[in-house]
Amino acid sequence: MKSKTILVSFLFAIFLLTPLVYAYGLTMDTTLKIDDASRGQTYEKMIRIHATGIDMNVEFTTEGDIADWVKVYRMDEPETEITTLLIQGETNLERFVNVLAKISVPEDTPVGIYEGKIVAQQVSEVAEGETAQSFGLRASTQVKVIVTGTQNLDGKVMSITADDVELARPLKIVVNFRNEGNVLANPDIDVEITKNGKSIDSFEYSDAIVKVGTVEEIVVDWETAGQTIGDYRAHVQVMLDSEELGDETIDFKILERGALSADGEIVSVNSPDEVVVGKTAKIEVEFKNTGDIDMDAKIKAEVYSGEDLVKVIEGDSVFVNSGRAEKIVAYFTPDAEGTYSIEGHVAYEGKKTTFETISLAVVSETVSLGDDTTPETPADGTGEITGNFLDDIPMSFLVPVGIVIVVVFFLGLFMWAKR
Repeated sequence: MKSKTILVSFLFAIFLLTPLVYAYGLTMDTTLKIDDASRGQTYEKMIRIHATGIDMNVEFTTEGDIADWVKVYRMDEPETEITTLLIQGETNLERFVNVLAKISVPEDTPVGIYEGKIVAQQVSEVAEGETAQSFGLRASTQVKVIVTGTQNLDGKVMSITADDVELARPLKIVVNFRNEGNVLANPDIDVEITKNGKSIDSFEYSDAIVKVGTVEEIVVDWETAGQTIGDYRAHVQVMLDSEELGDETIDFKILERGALSADGEIVSVNSPDEVVVGKTAKIEVEFKNTGDIDMDAKIKAEVYSGEDLVKVIEGDSVFVNSGRAEKIVAYFTPDAEGTYSIEGHVAYEGKKTTFETISLAVVSETVSLGDDTTPETPADGTGEITGNFLDDIPMSFLVPVGIVIVVVFFLGLFMWAKR
């Protein structure tokens, strides 16, 4: 009889506590659909979000095809975009909020069906400058946008070119394509390579997306590794929606390594005048490839304190196409105060182009750059710790944990009574 009494009490306790598990939740409208959407138009839809059991701070994110189309706004301030919002109320029924979702369909969107999500995720409340922590509660609205209307898919091939190339370097076939339609253009480029009238390779390239009204330089690579030195021919055909827009036959040579020149020039050098001890200084050089071949380039430099060599630094390699300029970077982290000189160059293809010596002042971390004031907060992170760690744990987590503890207690009591 005693065992039955305990069992009944155990089951009754679970019955009373179970509703608490479901007392904390986050829900929102499940679907949002826009039929017959027109390009270039913005559509507004209301979404209701309900937080059950507790006041809740939520963060909005978007996913899928429509991720860049959707912005969330307050209903009472429809011009103010928001990324987080506090949902609160005196009772569970009052703890909801309506938000405004604005979906802007880009001008160049092709006709079709586009889907994604608007997600609300519970996060911790944060002060300005801090990062929110995500908790377990999450809800989402499925979004479907059906874009219709008259679609004009059109374009023009401005030029198709290719130059001689050294063996084991990629041949660059350059197609200049102008989008003259009213939607994004995705041209197909078919290439056949022949030597002495015999086909040795063929392939298709269709990764380029060209925006409305723009000219895009599309570069298609063909690897020459494994080929032989000699005369070749490339037949290039450009198609858009099964319509031929360009057709060109180009003769080119594969040359021995070193036959073409490699050269470059420094366009600009940027670096800070001052950094704090232990902080990293970024050295950025804009380098233009003025040679005949594409090449890898990187910064190499020596750092001096007076006459003493302090450190040798080297940046990552950056690929620079012939005739193009790219930004190349390297980093230096000083561990002592003082004035440093950085003497360096850009290295490429066994050659180098030197840039002007950089002067860098390194100051103590207690001195604010460009300011005479001392930071109020210690830089080493020391200071008073206040608050309770439980403040950062959501009730949606504590309640189920409490229920588990109660269940384990009653189960243990029941097993003990059966002994």
